Amino acid sequence: METLGMYLESVECQPVFVGDGREILEKLSGTDGEPEYRAVVLDTRIREMDIHQMIRRIRENSAVPIIILAPESEVADRILALNLGADDYITEPVNPMEFAARVRVSKATISRRLQKARGIIRRSMLCTEG
Repeated sequence: METLGMYLESVECQPVFVGDGREILEKLSGTDGEPEYRAVVLDTRIREMDIHQMIRRIRENSAVPIIILAPESEVADRILALNLGADDYITEPVNPMEFAARVRVSKATISRRLQKARGIIRRSMLCTEG
């Protein structure tokens, strides 16, 4: 994971490595409004919590893109993760440049989501009763 993290600098992303599922949830819960984190990469070998439970918990409070990184997987596992709210599912071995590109796309996705949300808020503030 650390090797992949080095490639993230090319897409202007500073990785924050955490050791277990509870720590990820704690870091994400400390952000109100605009998320501090632009993407979450979840390794399926994460400790303390099932990956599907992690996706559900993150989606309860956050629209941050979730990228699953797995050493191997069955089609059913990938489909379930995507249906639960993961934005991408990458199996290892992964090319580090492809990984960085996928994170860049995920970051762009959250930026578009935030811009759209801000636009909706602005429009609703400008609405008047006839």
